[in-house]
Amino acid sequence: MKTHCSNRNGAVLIVVLVCLGFAATVMVGALRSSLQQRRQIRNERDVIQTEWLLDAGVRLAVQKLKTDVDYPGQELVFKQGLRSEQVGSVKIKVSRGQAATDYRLVQVLAKLERPENSFGITRSHSFNLPLNESPN
Repeated sequence: MKTHCSNRNGAVLIVVLVCLGFAATVMVGALRSSLQQRRQIRNERDVIQTEWLLDAGVRLAVQKLKTDVDYPGQELVFKQGLRSEQVGSVKIKVSRGQAATDYRLVQVLAKLERPENSFGITRSHSFNLPLNESPN
């Protein structure tokens, strides 16, 4: 009777180990999925922040050109307001159109970078801004 009981205990142990292995596999899969979603959300947030930097650069260029038609552009670097390891930058370049008094070609480049792994997101926008708009 003792051998029958020890065989039964061995079978129960095997069932428990199989269940633990299955549970561990499910937990590892859930952890991987969670980490991947976290990375994706962080990247989407960085894309949105880069688009905000681009929008701010476009608005700044338009505002500066309203007050100074010879505004050449500028470069801005942001560290505050971003996550501690990120650096944001906006480069504005303004060049004269073919007829120097008609319009300005405005090029805005926004970057959001993580220096520790050289990962960055870049967005740009170029447009012609008429200087002498006549009201309708």
